[in-house]
Amino acid sequence: AAMIWPADLVNCALFYTLHDHSRSDPSKTNGWTIGRYKLFLIVGCAAFTWYWFPGWIFRGLSYFAIACWIAPNSVIVNKLFGNNHGYGLIPITFDWTVATGFIGSPLIPPFYAIANVLGGIIFFFVIVSMGIHFSGTWYSDYVPVQSSTSYDNTGAPYNVSRILDANFNFNET
Repeated sequence: AAMIWPADLVNCALFYTLHDHSRSDPSKTNGWTIGRYKLFLIVGCAAFTWYWFPGWIFRGLSYFAIACWIAPNSVIVNKLFGNNHGYGLIPITFDWTVATGFIGSPLIPPFYAIANVLGGIIFFFVIVSMGIHFSGTWYSDYVPVQSSTSYDNTGAPYNVSRILDANFNFNET
């Protein structure tokens, strides 16, 4: 009971906002006169409306890989900045679901928790993973950085049906 995680404070503020319909005191809110409930409704309606653009109307707003647009034929640029088969460095998005999809909302935890996660991502994902990939360990420089496809030793997609029988079991012969 001595420690409250910040995510609990967000829920408390939300429940208080949904039940408090009074106007705010401008002397306590830096001149704002709008109430919490009205502000919540405006932000909620705006977020609901905005979601339709990156979610359904123009899905290109979800991921921007500007470096890949500048050099679309460069293998190195596409490995570093590509979102589908690369590292996706310098990700630009206008879709909140993309920003919060992996680790949750960046607005809830304190800065030291975000900095800890970011430090781990930079060390393991950027430094170690790039070192392994670009050094050619396990012939990794011939294949994409991330993919759900299996590859052979020449970098071509591997024909998995060559080693499976009719029941999709491993054929030992």
